[in-house]
Amino acid sequence: MQEVPDRHLETAGASHPSFDEFSRRYKVLLHATDLAARRGFPDLLQELSQLLRELFDFNFLNYAIRDELSDLMQVRMVDENLHAPDPVEFSTRESPAGWVWSQQQPLVISDSQLDDRFRPVLDLYASRGFHSLVVLPITTARRRLGTICFGSTKPTHYDDEVLYFLERLASLVGLALENSLSLDVPVIKQALISEEERLRDLAAIRLQLSERSAAAHEALRREQEQLETVLEIQSALAASRLDLRQMFPSITAPVRNANQDGRDLHLGSEAEDGYPETSPELARQEGGDTQVFLANEHPQGEAHVEVERLQTLLEISRALTLSADSGALVRDMSASLRRLIALDYTDLALCDESTDTVQIRALDFPEGRGLIIPETRARILECPAGIAFRAQQTRIFNRGELERIGSDFAKNLLGEGLRSVCCLPLNSRGRILGTLDVANKKESGFSGAEIELLKQIAPQVAMAVDNFRVFDEIASLKQKLARENIRLKPETRPAFDLSDIVGQSVGLASVLEQAKTVAPSGATVLILGETGTGKELIARAIHKLSPRSSANFVKLNCAAIPTGLLESELFGHEKGAFTSAVSQKVGRLELADKGTLFLDEVGEIPLELQPKLLRVLQDQEFERLGGTRTIRVNVRVLAATNRDVSKAVANHEFRSDLYYRLHVFPVRLPALRQRREDIPVLVHYFVQKFARRMNKKIESIPAEAMWALEKWDWPGNIRELENFMERCVILTEGVSLRVPEGELVATSAGSASGAAPTKPEMLGQQGTLEELERQYIVQVLRQAGGVVSGSRGAAARLGMKRTTLQSKMQRLGISREEYAS
Repeated sequence: MQEVPDRHLETAGASHPSFDEFSRRYKVLLHATDLAARRGFPDLLQELSQLLRELFDFNFLNYAIRDELSDLMQVRMVDENLHAPDPVEFSTRESPAGWVWSQQQPLVISDSQLDDRFRPVLDLYASRGFHSLVVLPITTARRRLGTICFGSTKPTHYDDEVLYFLERLASLVGLALENSLSLDVPVIKQALISEEERLRDLAAIRLQLSERSAAAHEALRREQEQLETVLEIQSALAASRLDLRQMFPSITAPVRNANQDGRDLHLGSEAEDGYPETSPELARQEGGDTQVFLANEHPQGEAHVEVERLQTLLEISRALTLSADSGALVRDMSASLRRLIALDYTDLALCDESTDTVQIRALDFPEGRGLIIPETRARILECPAGIAFRAQQTRIFNRGELERIGSDFAKNLLGEGLRSVCCLPLNSRGRILGTLDVANKKESGFSGAEIELLKQIAPQVAMAVDNFRVFDEIASLKQKLARENIRLKPETRPAFDLSDIVGQSVGLASVLEQAKTVAPSGATVLILGETGTGKELIARAIHKLSPRSSANFVKLNCAAIPTGLLESELFGHEKGAFTSAVSQKVGRLELADKGTLFLDEVGEIPLELQPKLLRVLQDQEFERLGGTRTIRVNVRVLAATNRDVSKAVANHEFRSDLYYRLHVFPVRLPALRQRREDIPVLVHYFVQKFARRMNKKIESIPAEAMWALEKWDWPGNIRELENFMERCVILTEGVSLRVPEGELVATSAGSASGAAPTKPEMLGQQGTLEELERQYIVQVLRQAGGVVSGSRGAAARLGMKRTTLQSKMQRLGISREEYAS
């Protein structure tokens, strides 16, 4: 543990740092960037610990990273004499590091003895002789990483200027830590070493800054006494109320110093004899006093410019660290640069050699008229950014060169009033990503000093853009993986057997034979049938029997998604395609690539989307909503509908060309009433399925109940039968299935009594509610053969007690003669 010098102890009333102090801090930041390029993250902190001791008072440095699984802050000491092989773990809720991580605010504990918070942790520090702490968050625009802590053995106060500098340093450490966590160390080192030339230039600039700083301070010191003299002269003149116009009506005294010639002080008067004999000498004295101001003007201005430039670089570095996207980065950077450079236009252009295009990724053009907007694209050799990209060097374009390019993009630049454009390549890890472009409306363009400043900024922008690209790719892959897991897990089965399709009828066997025939061909199949007939099961059978069985089976119900969202769900969308499109979305077509896409209720697709679906069926390609890049897929489409699509085509509700493209191999499923011989098999299947689920033992199904089930028409087909069987199992209390036969009305032509059934809609036209009830009871009595009680009697069919039915018959005046026949 090192001793702390007393030279940098701060107090609450400390003044702002001197220029030298500001310059030294900036040098530390630049040197930290150099270290990050050549060292790993722990080595970077070791070096920083040594560098910062020249500026601030502290005895130890540690950093903490949060473990998400255990919710603990893992603290590691940086100093060798305090280094421990394993990290010390503290609770996130009970430690200073955890508080800073959660609140994202610096924490200063000037004297641990006077602070009752985090007492267990502070007592541990106090046992090692440490009494003051300053803890800062290590955070980037994408995530919270941890904290960095400086500690001292004596109570110490860090003022706002010091905290501001330490926050900037923590931002740099956060960027280095994030890179070390997201990329391999050799990759990071290679990326940082590629900045070697820029760092050498910065080292030369640091040397020049140091020399200029020393010269400027020496000049200021030498002129201090002269300035005090001038102030005394001005005070004396003000006190005596002398008027130089009255004393020296017209006199000119040369104002010169050793380095500057030709500066004169002019005094004039309209009177021809306005000068006393002593006036020239006094004027020369006053001219000498004025010379002090002129001589002092240059060093003060130069120092001010240097401070402004350094402050701008620091602000841009902060923007690069904290900006969450390229748009915010360009806006913040442009606002900082305008203090030093006359800028009207700033953009970030990314180049894609595979498509030979340049895209304006982000733009800051407050006075623009809309001729150039974000996402604007141009050919590489038809815009200044693309030409600089191909040349791989900084290029300056004046008005004449823009006119010679002659492209629409160049004409739009001129149409916006821009006359000078500077394009700087963005090189990251040996790869040119695009260009940083600035422009103004002046014919004179940019000075050499301004271009040098932009060249210093460009490598940092390149690294930030590369980080944005990497994190966008990672986020896109994570999103795609999450969506695939969510959507495909319930839709994909580990195995499929035709035994999952229950039935023994001739109609069902014919359908299964068609599925086996078409499955290996890869042709589009249109599955027709009423709702609830099992169209999705047949689609899954075709997929499982096809060569694509190992790939994805993706389902989309076209009727269940609002029309405005169906295009995005099917084809996907790009970020910014509409108001709520905050990120890129992969559509169902891409998820089904090399697999099968099942479009249920395809007849409900709106007319405006049908041409785009037709293109997928014909050419296997499409564009995402809001995108321009054509995406090719290899997908087989299976479609199903319960509508009469041919009738919809005749009514101009469905495109005929899409219908014919879907109607390559139609498969029509029979309704359950058309294969009544399958009803007993399905009943036994569903009863056992639900009995196992509800832990019930059902051994028999009454014959009269099975008879009623077979006679019912099942307008909802298998889905209705499945739901009815679940209700029966719920009602069953013994080993024999209880079937509420009163809910079923046999509508087939032949009943037990041979009487023709009365349709419900016919009953509704035969009088009042009481008359309707009377007719219905008579009808059920006839179907039951006049039997009132018993499991096959009318009371059981109507779902009521025998005595209740007899009471109703008596009240309604139903005689035996009405139903006995």
